[in-house]
Amino acid sequence: MRVSCRSLKGFTLPEVLVAGAMSAAFMTAAALSFQAVTYNQQRYQGLVSVTVNSGGGLAGAVGNFYPNLTGQTILNVYGSPAYGRAAAAQNVYERFWEDVEKASAVFCLSRNGQLNVAGTPPGNLMRPKELPFPVGLTFTDVDSHSAFLLNVLIPYNSAASTIYTDYRNVSPIPLGADPIHVGGSVYVIQPYDITGELGVRAIYEIDLIKTSSPVGVYASVRRYVKNVIAGSDLSDYYDVFYEDAKVTDFGPLFVAFEKSSRLALPESATADEDSYGVTADAYKVGPRAPFTFMWWPDPALMLGKDGGELVGNAAALSAGDVRASYYEMGAKTSLMSVVPIFPSL
Repeated sequence: MRVSCRSLKGFTLPEVLVAGAMSAAFMTAAALSFQAVTYNQQRYQGLVSVTVNSGGGLAGAVGNFYPNLTGQTILNVYGSPAYGRAAAAQNVYERFWEDVEKASAVFCLSRNGQLNVAGTPPGNLMRPKELPFPVGLTFTDVDSHSAFLLNVLIPYNSAASTIYTDYRNVSPIPLGADPIHVGGSVYVIQPYDITGELGVRAIYEIDLIKTSSPVGVYASVRRYVKNVIAGSDLSDYYDVFYEDAKVTDFGPLFVAFEKSSRLALPESATADEDSYGVTADAYKVGPRAPFTFMWWPDPALMLGKDGGELVGNAAALSAGDVRASYYEMGAKTSLMSVVPIFPSL
């Protein structure tokens, strides 16, 4: 009887090496992922009891932000990174774009150290449902954030000159090593059926406030819509707490670019430079209409922990490079918008 034997072959050495390398890479990635999840879960899971109780122009901030919490100073807030709050932020972000699609203009105003309120809180909130359009003014006269503030808002309520800080291209960043607040208001204007008035579709407010109990930054973004009876109501919001962060870790909120046709009036002198050493002409790039870069705080990121490696690169940019004014923001938030200031022009 003949017995045939088959030789059994195993893996070759190259195959063993490749399989081992792939296994090592997989185990390393899994270990890093587990470490990140474990670290964030231990440090940031659950709610943080945050005291928001600044004085001066920020007195009564909680009640100003959320009218049903008037008189309250303590909030239970999710600490970053909080992916549930990131989902809420995405909802507000999408609602903003729904408003912009139906808008005739969008104006971004700087509001550092001030709540959006005229007079001593609670006072008269600067959240109008319509705005009178001054006689003799044409729509082409309101083609920038500054023009909207000076020509429309201040004539409507002189307190606007105290609430908002006029700027041209880059919204101001608070001075000092550890300021208490940076904020802004975005007026979304829509077509209106009453002659001589502008309809306010919605007002968005962005605020980052320094806190000492615990130490960090409380950030809030809110949407207010017109109420037929009185003023505007809070309709959407998200908030988050950044532990051990500073207000100056985030900003600027807005960078405005002008129409390219304004290059017909050269402005390249030192007197025309912004705080970053960038000349006004560098911002004249809009081919058809002016537009704005806008950034909102992102609950999915740890403010003060991201973008630090970009600081040196931003400072090293040559004078005249417009990126110097917003270079770091790409690493600090995913909630960036490119918003037309006046699409109809």
